[in-house]
Amino acid sequence: MATLIKSDGTIVEDIAIDSLAKQQELVDGYIEYIYKGDKIFIVNEEGLLRSMPVNETASEKYGSILVGDVVVANSNEID
Repeated sequence: MATLIKSDGTIVEDIAIDSLAKQQELVDGYIEYIYKGDKIFIVNEEGLLRSMPVNETASEKYGSILVGDVVVANSNEID
């Protein structure tokens, strides 16, 4: 199951990401998939334009700046 990393540092384990609507709800808008190894980071594609806060925890895991709430999943969880 996927993990939601909120921009305030809160981590929510085992979240369902079984639909586009659910993924959009989790990141508060249109989604973008960012791939790193066997992980997928689901982010708000307009996060920078909307001046969403930097997500320190997700950025550290990804290795570059990510903003807003971020979902991290294994690549086999996305069809």
